Amino acid sequence: MKNVTKSTLLGALEKVQPGLSNREVVEQSAHVAFNDGMVVTYNDEISVTHSCPELKGITGAVVAEKLYAFLKKIRKEEIELEVSGNELLLRSGRSRAGFTLSEEINMPLDELDMSGKWGPIPEWLMNALSFCKFSCSNDRNIPLFQNVHVGVDESGKGFAESCDNYRFTRVQGGDMPFKPFLIPLSALRELEKYEMNEMEVTDTWIHFRSEGGTIFSCRVHEEEYPDISELINTRGDSLKLPKTLDGVLERAAVFAEGGIDVLEDRVELKLKKNRMVVRSEGPGGWFEEEVNLRHKKEPVSCAVKPQTLRDIVGKIQTCEFTDRLIRFEGENWVHLVVLLQE
Repeated sequence: MKNVTKSTLLGALEKVQPGLSNREVVEQSAHVAFNDGMVVTYNDEISVTHSCPELKGITGAVVAEKLYAFLKKIRKEEIELEVSGNELLLRSGRSRAGFTLSEEINMPLDELDMSGKWGPIPEWLMNALSFCKFSCSNDRNIPLFQNVHVGVDESGKGFAESCDNYRFTRVQGGDMPFKPFLIPLSALRELEKYEMNEMEVTDTWIHFRSEGGTIFSCRVHEEEYPDISELINTRGDSLKLPKTLDGVLERAAVFAEGGIDVLEDRVELKLKKNRMVVRSEGPGGWFEEEVNLRHKKEPVSCAVKPQTLRDIVGKIQTCEFTDRLIRFEGENWVHLVVLLQE
């Protein structure tokens, strides 16, 4: 019999949730496994292990959704757990429940390829990964661009970069004691929910570890990322964006698909002689507004995400443009947007 609190068990299940999948992509991918004080999930792309000493002595796997849903419904904080045959029995006050327990853990955890060569996460890395997210592609037809690439330049310094075929972002970092890797955007969004302080990179997986013993592992893609350094060094004519652009983009976002926080939202910028036209369109209607600026080149247009451009304009208002792209540059980052000629 094990005594554990509801909050402890719920907290453990929430920690390992990113490793679950309702699609049985691998055996027990919808299960949570208890293994000698560790709580584990594995879905072939992400695996999460969380230390929970209160559960030491319980071994087996149960369907995570049922256990989590039941725990959310009970009121008592005190819980008793025990294994009886092929069931995990749970008692809380007058409530009792039995969950089918697979005594054998069939998750292929040996494939996680942990080398034990842990090292501190470079100070610059997590912020750089987060900054690069918005340039990742959501198009499954180009899976390579659904990743953020972390590389090392000729000087030995690390950098992070992303691309979706019409936007490119690179953030220059510092020391990089790990070999280059690709981290999927889907895994990165989950990773950001944790506070990690160590990592290791193997041939097939990246592992991150917290001080509390939580390990977040994600499978890496083995394709070679294209070298887009030539684009980074492209320079053009300077253009100062109007200060009013932020408010215009905020209004445009209302009509851009689902709203300002939707990753797929787009607004169109048309640069004409001494003015910019901002236009957005969605199922609920359309929006258009002109702003004045000094521009005497040939008309060009590009599609951008409103929140992304607002974030960039909040950092820097001067950009450069060529006949192919608009270039934004900050202290340690470059962001490029490919232009669409009218």
